[in-house]
Formats: sequence, C-alpha cells, structure tokens
Amino acid sequence: MILFSNVIVFAGATLGGFLLTTHVPVGGALIAVLFLTVSELWEIPVALFLSERFGMIVNLFVCLFITVSGVVISQTRIWYVLVSAIPMRMMCPLLHVLPNGLAAEAGNPLLDTGVIVPGMCLSIIWFVFVTVLFLKWFERREVK
Repeated sequence: MILFSNVIVFAGATLGGFLLTTHVPVGGALIAVLFLTVSELWEIPVALFLSERFGMIVNLFVCLFITVSGVVISQTRIWYVLVSAIPMRMMCPLLHVLPNGLAAEAGNPLLDTGVIVPGMCLSIIWFVFVTVLFLKWFERREVK
C-alpha cells in the first residue's frame, strides 16, 4: 500500500513537474519511491498498535505530531534521532527538495548523499524492532 501510494505521488509529481516546469530529477524520484517505501515501513506496526490500543483519533494526532516533528528535526544535525525525520532527510539529496518543500540550492549541506545509507539502515532496524515489539503485544492480546 505504501509503495502504491508512493508511485501515485511520483507520477503526479513527475507530471506536475513537466506541466509547471519544475525540475525534479526523474531518476532520483524513482529511487526516492523505493527508499520512501522502505523507510516508511515502520509506520505500519506503529499505526496498527495505536489504532487498536487507543483508537483512530489518538492514532491520527500522534502520527501528525510525529510527522511535524520529523519536518523540524530533519533539517538539524540530529535528524537520525527521530525516525520520522529519516525519510524526509534522505529525500533532500535524491529530489533536491528540502523537507519544507522548497527547492534546495546547490551547496546546501542537506544535499549530502552520505545520509542515505545510514538512514536506510536505521529505518530497517527500527522497522524490525517495532514489528517484533508490537507482534508480541498482539500475540499476548490474542491469547486472552
């Protein structure tokens, strides 16, 4: 589902870029779709847990807070601390777009490609961790 929605965003952004003469590298955008899909997988078990345990409204507000925090933190040196900042930070060198949506100027430190591999590794580790954690929670819940 995440891959499908990322492909739709990619198609819309590519088409919109041609119509509005905005330049987003198509090759970088294709890679960005794959990286976004992998780096956002952690959200699935977290959202399932929040929704099941606290309800949809709490889930919505927690996810909103996490996303806004990610936008703020992704532009700092501690971007790797908050998992929601990782995908936003990785998109800077791939799409040449800042987390706030503005075009990145040449020479901007956020265009450093050295954040991609650590970001992917952290995202995968976090995904495995929360999946195992919430899988245990759901298993205990089913036993009762």
